[in-house]
Amino acid sequence: MNKKIAMSLLSVFGALTLVTGSAFAAFTTSATATGNTFSTTTPGLQLSVDGRAFGVSVTGIAVSGLIPGAATPNHTFDVYNSDSDTGATQAVSLNFNNNVSSALPGSDTTIVVDCGQGAVSDSYTGWMTGHFIGNVGPGAKMACTMNVTLNSGVPNTDQGLQDLFDGVFTGSIGS
Repeated sequence: MNKKIAMSLLSVFGALTLVTGSAFAAFTTSATATGNTFSTTTPGLQLSVDGRAFGVSVTGIAVSGLIPGAATPNHTFDVYNSDSDTGATQAVSLNFNNNVSSALPGSDTTIVVDCGQGAVSDSYTGWMTGHFIGNVGPGAKMACTMNVTLNSGVPNTDQGLQDLFDGVFTGSIGS
C-alpha cells in the first residue's frame, strides 16, 4: 500500500512539474537589439561617425575592451548643418538612449564629448537626459571626439564588456 501511495505522489509531483514548466515557457520572452545608431531629430543636421558617409541615421560607436580607469581611444564624429533655408546657427544637444544590447550598467562608464566648445563629461546614465555639445553654423561642420572610461572601482565582471551607444542629436535655433 505504501508503494502505491508513493507512486501516486510521484506522479502528481511529476505532473505539477510539467505544468509549471510549460506555464513558465509560455510567458517567457526575450528580445535583443543589435547594432547601434547615431541619428538626428532635426532637419538640416547630418552626422558622420569615424569618417564614414554623412546621413541622418548612421552606425554609431561600439566600445569594447574596457579596462577600469583607462579611457578608450577617441572616436570622431562630425555634425553638419546643411540648413540653407533659415541660414541660422543650430545649438546642438546630444543624448544617449538606453541600448538594451549594452552589457554595462549606465553608471559604470564616463563619457567625454568634445566638439571644440568645451568638453562635456558625464556617466552614460547622465547622458540619457542630454547635454549641449556646441553650435554649428549654416553650411558648417562641427568636429567632435568622444571617449569612454570604465570607472575605477567597478566590479571585475565589467572588465572587457562591450558598451553600445544610441545617440540622438537635436538642433535648435534661437536657444
